[in-house]
Amino acid sequence: MKRVMKKTLVLITFLLAFGTSWGQTTFWVDSLQYETTSDNTVKVKGVKSGITNAVIPATVTNYGNTYNITSIGDNAFASCNSLASIEIPEGVTSIGNHAFGYCSSLASIEIPKSVTSIDDNAFGCCSSLASIEIPEGVTSIGNYTFIYCSSLASIEIPKSVTSIGGAAFYGCSSLTSIEIPEGVTSIGGAAFYECSSLTSITIPDGVTKIASFEPEYEVTDKFEGAFENCTSLTSVTIGSCVDTIESQAFYGCSKLKEVTCLAEVPPTIEDETFEKTPTNKTLTVPCNAIEAYKDSDWDLHFTNIICDEPSSLNGVAGQKVEIDVYPNPIEANGNAVINLQGLNGNAKLMIIDAQGRIIVSEDLVSETETYEIKTSNIGAGVYYLSIRTQNGVTTEKLIVR
Repeated sequence: MKRVMKKTLVLITFLLAFGTSWGQTTFWVDSLQYETTSDNTVKVKGVKSGITNAVIPATVTNYGNTYNITSIGDNAFASCNSLASIEIPEGVTSIGNHAFGYCSSLASIEIPKSVTSIDDNAFGCCSSLASIEIPEGVTSIGNYTFIYCSSLASIEIPKSVTSIGGAAFYGCSSLTSIEIPEGVTSIGGAAFYECSSLTSITIPDGVTKIASFEPEYEVTDKFEGAFENCTSLTSVTIGSCVDTIESQAFYGCSKLKEVTCLAEVPPTIEDETFEKTPTNKTLTVPCNAIEAYKDSDWDLHFTNIICDEPSSLNGVAGQKVEIDVYPNPIEANGNAVINLQGLNGNAKLMIIDAQGRIIVSEDLVSETETYEIKTSNIGAGVYYLSIRTQNGVTTEKLIVR
């Protein structure tokens, strides 16, 4: 019997020392709990209550085995209200779901460059968190990642991010500005709901839909819009590829004055997309699409729809063409000359009337320096001269009298 007990104790000791060969093992070192994820890696699994400052080492040793720390697990520091600071080492690649949720004293955190994955709700309700820099390499910001981070005033989103999840910045009431990178193609519902200090937003060309959704943690049938109740929002620029803007996207944006939509086909909108916004706000659209917007549901939300030719949101590869028209105004049945500078490739010249109809369309070859306008077939009125190149669009107002 004693021999059996001795063998059992030896086996238990072996399993504790070499448990990774048989399955997951958890152990404590100082104030942190770890769980093995492979023969030589562990994740941070938990923390002792009352800790105020945590330093995660790059490696940890248990029973003579040394492990690399590669992740912070789900709920690892959740509801650790006393935690004020934490150091995360290079080598950590992922931060789990709700990893720092409700860490209400956490004011700042530096995420190492090795991190490529930040899961849903990772920093939810960190009400003291004022700033954070997400490293290059992270490709998505998950659902609820920064929900109710009410002190968050600034955040830098890297160019590697392609999606922003639902309610990602929900209730970030101190956030005054945010730059959405050009590579973002998806913005989830309620992503910026009640970001009440946000004053302007530009939605890049890669986004095709501005979504709404039913919040997972609310007992409600109410769908919440991406920018709903952003009560300081005064201007919005919508990229050229957006084709759908769902219900309540800008509901309750009570200071919204200017919306620029670069899509040449009016995106589909719903009755409540711009509900409870000022009635005198202005919509600026491409000149060749103004009539389409006036004939669409957009006309129900905007009393002032004007025409312009802003350049692409994604910037230009080089300098745009400079144009000069003389004379301008032009006498009816008269001629004018357009002088072009910097035309280093082929271009499209268009003259567009105030209703968005293309009156003249001509292809220009590289290094064209002048173009003559003949007004005999145009008639008196206000027109827009548009020169489109690979570097963007240059627009000049023309008056024929």
